[in-house]
Amino acid sequence: MTSTTTKPDSLQPAADMAAIFSTTGLIRSNKACRAKMKIAEKWGFGMAPPKPEVQRTRMEAVTTVGRLIDDQPTSLALPEALEQISIVKGLFNRVAREDQWDWFYVKRQFGYPSAGVAKAIGFALSNFRGALRNADARAVGDIRVSIKRFPLEKCLSVFLGKMKIETSRMQAGCMCSQRGSSQISSKLV
Repeated sequence: MTSTTTKPDSLQPAADMAAIFSTTGLIRSNKACRAKMKIAEKWGFGMAPPKPEVQRTRMEAVTTVGRLIDDQPTSLALPEALEQISIVKGLFNRVAREDQWDWFYVKRQFGYPSAGVAKAIGFALSNFRGALRNADARAVGDIRVSIKRFPLEKCLSVFLGKMKIETSRMQAGCMCSQRGSSQISSKLV
């Protein structure tokens, strides 16, 4: 007389579990799974382009920030303007940190600013946003003047497609570096 003991499900060998699931239709073969899986494109980290609606939002934000920095009127109320500044500040921060799925794509859109320049611009935009939120006219004016030392306007123009980069003549791969800002005009078409 032999007694048959069954092991609990968690202790059964993997082959037995696969056989059970495949007969019940719960597991499909790898071949069947791969046939149904469709990958449109693969992007390396930092290289993925944004979706069209995200890109439209970014273009609007870049346009608004450019107008605010130049002290031009906008049709936006203060909360919306602050949100637009936050979007652009976030774009520069992702270039500085290199930690988002599209950081290199954004860096290219801005004309390849260095991480240090992107960080400084992000910080300046944060201060600008705070001054606007607090309705501190003097601080807003001071920040507008100090931010002109950075290549922010050129980076925004490249993002909007108003300026192009001549990659064949680019030196060190950085169009918007603060050090090379006097040479930018020779690098732009």
